Amino acid sequence: MKRLIALLTLLLLVSPTYAVDVNNPVDWVLAPMKFITNPLFTVTEYAVAGFYEAYDYMNSLVFGEDVALMLNNTVVNQTLEEKRDFKEYDFTTDSKQLLDLLKEKTASEMVVYTVDTSGNNDITTRLYAPDKIYGYSAFPTKLSITKCTGDSFHVTNVKIYVKSNNNSEIKYYLLDKTYNQTFNQLENAYDSEYEIEGSDTVDTIMKAPDTHSVRVRDFTANANVDYSDIEEILSSNVEPFEIYYEVHGHIEKWVEYTVTGDDGVQREVRKRQDIQVDHLGNTNGLDGRIKNGNYMIGSFSKGSLPVDYLESDGDKLIPYESVCQGSTSNILSVLWSSPVNAVNRSPDMRYVYIDNCGELFTRAGVPAKIYDDVAIVTLRETTNHEIEISSKKAIQKGYFTSVDPIQIYTSYTANNEEDLLDFTTYGIVYGEITRTDGVKIPVWTINKPTIFVYGSERTVAGQTLEELDDLRSLSEWDESSRERVLNILVSTNNSLNNKIATAENYKEKAEIASSSKAIDCADKAIENYKEGTVLLTELHNSFIKLYESTDYNNENKIEEVDDTLEIVRVYEVAGDEFLKASKLYTYGKDEQAEQVEKDAKDLTEKSAVPIFGNGGLIDNTNQFIECWILKIPIIGESLNNLIKNIPFGYVTLITLGLIIVIYQNRSSVSKSYRRYKRRY
Repeated sequence: MKRLIALLTLLLLVSPTYAVDVNNPVDWVLAPMKFITNPLFTVTEYAVAGFYEAYDYMNSLVFGEDVALMLNNTVVNQTLEEKRDFKEYDFTTDSKQLLDLLKEKTASEMVVYTVDTSGNNDITTRLYAPDKIYGYSAFPTKLSITKCTGDSFHVTNVKIYVKSNNNSEIKYYLLDKTYNQTFNQLENAYDSEYEIEGSDTVDTIMKAPDTHSVRVRDFTANANVDYSDIEEILSSNVEPFEIYYEVHGHIEKWVEYTVTGDDGVQREVRKRQDIQVDHLGNTNGLDGRIKNGNYMIGSFSKGSLPVDYLESDGDKLIPYESVCQGSTSNILSVLWSSPVNAVNRSPDMRYVYIDNCGELFTRAGVPAKIYDDVAIVTLRETTNHEIEISSKKAIQKGYFTSVDPIQIYTSYTANNEEDLLDFTTYGIVYGEITRTDGVKIPVWTINKPTIFVYGSERTVAGQTLEELDDLRSLSEWDESSRERVLNILVSTNNSLNNKIATAENYKEKAEIASSSKAIDCADKAIENYKEGTVLLTELHNSFIKLYESTDYNNENKIEEVDDTLEIVRVYEVAGDEFLKASKLYTYGKDEQAEQVEKDAKDLTEKSAVPIFGNGGLIDNTNQFIECWILKIPIIGESLNNLIKNIPFGYVTLITLGLIIVIYQNRSSVSKSYRRYKRRY
């Protein structure tokens, strides 16, 4: 008997962690395979399931048929909002935190570069530039020129430029600095010239070779974006390059000699005969300092909410995870959007970008100000792979400050949702840094957020929840109210069955396209829709029992209906997303499909059962026992209230009882242990 008590106690403690349905034939088919791989776990799992079935049977025998609405065991135990984990964000604080973190990661310092030199060696040169250059960025460059002898060195011209290793013919962002000098022919001397007495520096701004900046400028100028162009830019890499420089001048040299004039008089002559200096240099191995301009920013990547949530969540802002590319050492950006994104809706957005040039340019002697234009563009792609502009907003900003948030919006417009494949939104900033010689250096960034756009209609479950609004305030449901609920549940179930039929059509298209991933996603969509219909059928059957009873009290009934419909909505949205993934796979949009499929899987993924807290192991065990105690006549409620005041309630009592049983039988336990040791 004591062993039986201990076993039942163990079953009570572990039972909430198992979710086997003994009425499901699939689970029984899988049972032999489970037993082979893990016999102890399988026996325990099915014993617990049988224990619950026995409980239900005994409950009906002792207390009669229960017409209360009971939720079936399901892996989904949270609402869609809870599943998506839409926490409250502080737009200003979180934007700064996200961008400051990235700013810290991309920070650079000026260092001496390794250079190869040729030509005249009467001078030496050193080149300074940042230790890290991210993407298609402008960067400060400092050329130090030092004379090697005591003679004066006069510089006449300095050139600094960038050459791509792939095309050495083009000199990018050429600085051609000429030093004015005046030579007096009569005096055979310079009236004015620039002299380097010891060492001198030439400070300027260079940039990585960039064949994309003109197209990015056009994107912001007229907001007309070509999909293939912008995607090519996003996935591009900076060409390897080196910095080249030329120093031209002359070293001041004098010769002295004696000449005899026509009059026979000798005179000392001192004449200037300068040595021409042509000193060339270039960096070696700069590609080791070039970092990819791609970066991820934003802390949210779990999809969106359908239009059901427009009233409750439409005004919120979420920092969507984005893929970015561009002049990352100069501009960083993060894009915020409403979490409610649906066809023919225009969600609010905040596009925040910062000047990432920082103090590095100032310390290098070339403070930079960026004059910028901004655009938010959304493209719409159809199943015919025609790509059109759904929305475009262009703003000419002028010089921007350290942090520039722009309040803006986009629009997801479509006349025919059946032909719609996908929406893609881009945030684009194009700017220019004006160098001291008047040359404009282009800098830019492109931000592509991962935003899932739902259809224009509310979910079936969401519409049902709205239809039940006026019934929530009723303390009692009369026969007409019950009949109305029954009709609504039947209609909801029919609508989900229509979605199953749609998913089956998509599966046929996927089979024609021979896309195994599309077929799999269509199957998962059907599976999730069916999960919703099962819950609705159970709820409907419970209501039929309620309809036949004389219990008109509405207490707890509407909550049970709402809870069930919230879970149905999660399954429905998961089905919708699997269906969208199937469509994307079918039409070759694998990258987008993988993200949508992942979001759908996350919705129906079984949550780990915690030990403590609401919904935890201890809480579930206490609720399970409480159901029995409350049905004890007269004393049940008082006893339950008393035990609930004990920390951890019934679990504490069971644990103490188990400890007492083991303690009282410690001698037999010890003997059994010694026999076990001798045997093994």
